[in-house]
Amino acid sequence: MKFLKKNYIEMSSFCIKTIVFLLLILNLSCFCIAFEYETTSSEVKVGLYHGTTALSSATVSGSDGYYISTDGNKTKEFLNVSSLKLKVSAKGKTQLLTMFGAVAAEVKQGTKILISPAQSGAALTISGTSYRGYLEVYSDSNNKLVVINVIDVDSYLKGVLPSEVYPSWHEEALKAAAVVSRTFAVKNAMSSSHSTLGFDVCSSTHCQVYSGTSKETKSTNKAISDTTGKLIYYNGSIATTPYHSSSGGGTESSAGAWGGNKDAYPYLSSFVTPYEDYRNVPNGKWLKIIPKGTVDQYVSSLYSSKLAGPIESFDYERSNTGYIQKMTVKDKSGLTVQLNTSGSVRSFFGSLVKSANFGIADTYIPSMKTTSGISVITSQGESVLSGINGYSYITSDGISTTPGLEEVTVFDGQGYGHGVGMSQYGAMCMANLGFKYDEIINHYFPGTEIITVSE
Repeated sequence: MKFLKKNYIEMSSFCIKTIVFLLLILNLSCFCIAFEYETTSSEVKVGLYHGTTALSSATVSGSDGYYISTDGNKTKEFLNVSSLKLKVSAKGKTQLLTMFGAVAAEVKQGTKILISPAQSGAALTISGTSYRGYLEVYSDSNNKLVVINVIDVDSYLKGVLPSEVYPSWHEEALKAAAVVSRTFAVKNAMSSSHSTLGFDVCSSTHCQVYSGTSKETKSTNKAISDTTGKLIYYNGSIATTPYHSSSGGGTESSAGAWGGNKDAYPYLSSFVTPYEDYRNVPNGKWLKIIPKGTVDQYVSSLYSSKLAGPIESFDYERSNTGYIQKMTVKDKSGLTVQLNTSGSVRSFFGSLVKSANFGIADTYIPSMKTTSGISVITSQGESVLSGINGYSYITSDGISTTPGLEEVTVFDGQGYGHGVGMSQYGAMCMANLGFKYDEIINHYFPGTEIITVSE
């Protein structure tokens, strides 16, 4: 019995240890599963006015009053007024005043004043535009007001989608846009180039165009609610999801556009997009014709200072989808500018090109100066000269001759934007062909998956 009891005890002890071990494994497994995907924030901070757009003063209006607080102060003060004025004092302090001039709050430069609507869900209006959420305001080193809108992600998207795509588009295209825009916002809320200024995304085309409540529509709001919580992931991490207007038949890789490790974003690759009817969408196919020798007038000031004289030649290489990823620009003095990404090529030419997917050629066209025709008197009566074949005519200064042709430089391109990630018009074309929003996303971000996450 003692032997049996000892074995029983040892076996029981072994079983208990085994069970505990298994429970630990299960707990660790649950722990790993729970944190397999990155946690996300339900709020996004949008820079409304900053840098060159920062304000000298501003008026905030709403209804039912405001709650006011400052950085690091959890105490909120209620102000039962219809409007407030923001300005920077002579000493650089941010001041919040009532319309009668009473100082409701005053903080030092760089410290934020927080303004919330008293009624939950109400909007605040600043500089004529209405926004959900609340405002953070501080004065910068130039004594100007930086204004930030803090808002939950889906309410933010309500001001983005109708500004980035047409609400009349197919619902699957709108849903694809909603998921891509939401992922873009959440990714930037985690790590942003604007973080030193206190916000995650700006309200311009640099990030996503955000128009507050002014452009909200039922169709775009529905696309947002139908995809609530859905984000794009790659290998367990939230993906980077840039997008552009149209790709012109093929996308550009992130490395080709902006440099960096070509293997860092395998889902932002360069490939042909057969479903985009780019010849029949706005700016899908474009042509820019300028007089030969005038390209210097279009070069960005960032690069023109590196050239000493008129541009003499362009030597460039195009990717398999047409984007110029390398270009050497040479002027007549012998100076050169080396461009090593399609993004820098697009930047170099400024407003002259709509994308870096183009070719350059010199050619001749009927002269713009003579194609309107010149009337002359001949033996058969009045006649109009076309100028195409050239002619001579008599003026008060004597005999003038025109060849009838003008030498020009032609930029023949396709697509609009940087070309990386999802084409907005391409998504529209795919939706019209019957593709679902997840199929559209998987096409433009190959290898990713759509995950529904909680707040």
